[in-house]
Amino acid sequence: MKQKYFKLINGILFITLLFINGWIYVNRNNGYAYQATANYNQLYQLNDLSQWQQKSQYATPKELVATQQIISDSLQINKNESDSIKIKKIAAYLLKNLNDCRGIPIDSMNVISPLNQFNFAIAKKSKVWCGNFSTIFSYFANSAGVLTRAIDIGGSVNSETIAHHSFNEAFIKEINQWVLVDLTSNTLFLKSQTGGFLNTLDFYRAHLTNQQLHTISYKNDSIREIDYKETKPFYNDYFSPNTSFVFYLSTQFDKNLYDFSSKIKRYFSKSPTFFTYSETKPTDNKKFYLKQFYFCVLLLFLVYWIGYTAIIYYRKK
Repeated sequence: MKQKYFKLINGILFITLLFINGWIYVNRNNGYAYQATANYNQLYQLNDLSQWQQKSQYATPKELVATQQIISDSLQINKNESDSIKIKKIAAYLLKNLNDCRGIPIDSMNVISPLNQFNFAIAKKSKVWCGNFSTIFSYFANSAGVLTRAIDIGGSVNSETIAHHSFNEAFIKEINQWVLVDLTSNTLFLKSQTGGFLNTLDFYRAHLTNQQLHTISYKNDSIREIDYKETKPFYNDYFSPNTSFVFYLSTQFDKNLYDFSSKIKRYFSKSPTFFTYSETKPTDNKKFYLKQFYFCVLLLFLVYWIGYTAIIYYRKK
């Protein structure tokens, strides 16, 4: 009788643990993934730039060759030019072709190569918005030898959740610095009052404190420097003290990102594909560690139950 109740209790425990782990898996996107945070110094340290290198998982070898042809022929970029000149040429070329294509893109734009996104837009097969601008610019810039990373922002303004926005940072080797590039707002660079280029977080802080800035912008088929007041209304919709930033690592663009083994690795271990940054929102990984705890308890229980069952079986023999 005791053994019967013992088996019943074990069965109930097993079903309970299965239910808890199953519930966590179903809700895995509600805070159960590991969130890697980074501070300002970590995001802008220069000792491991390779972690930001982006490679499109959708680009074919043929498209890579075609892209190099565009870079040399249409953009007339040569490898000896400075990164800032390359950025200007790429941005001007893309904006000249895409400025009239703004709008909500078709769904398939999410799963085609950046070059095809560009070709779809200029062929009027789809519109483009910030995510497409960011992806296409990253692709062309990295192909031209300018290290570029993707950034997303979100958060709240006046207690209301804001729409997400995507843009880029490019690394200019000549000044050893990351600089913000946002084609959606026609922004090639942002400059401080003293004339220095701004990275994303320096720009964010300058915006919130109403510092006097200048925008290197593409307007009316030309690149010119304008007062930031002309650009500021665009960023008022996105920047607040509660804004959160996501800086994507190169692993986010790995062609094996959605393989079963990669998914399992990210589900159970600390394998971030991006860093988050916020000046007001502390990152809480309690749910991630809770997920690990319940999974370990389930594994230990299975080991115990199998061992116990084996002992009972051999005793009966």
